[in-house]
Amino acid sequence: MRFLPNYYKHELYIRLQTLRQGSLSMEDYVKEFELLLIRCDLMEPQEQTIARFLGGLRKDIANVVELQPYIFLEEVIKLATRVERQQK
Repeated sequence: MRFLPNYYKHELYIRLQTLRQGSLSMEDYVKEFELLLIRCDLMEPQEQTIARFLGGLRKDIANVVELQPYIFLEEVIKLATRVERQQK
């Protein structure tokens, strides 16, 4: 990222901050979320990343996921995927 213009990095941060699942499938939302995390090269606590992920989920999925026990982002992703599958 050193050789990219500052505005490009800034745009990536904005995209990550404002990413919402909306009509995206869980698979597409997760791909975009993980891609932006990698590109932004964020070093944040796991809890913060999980909160960011949950904040972008559709409310009907996030509400169910938040009732379940989890520690890691991978667990949250699996739970959210399971919830989405059950809702279909």
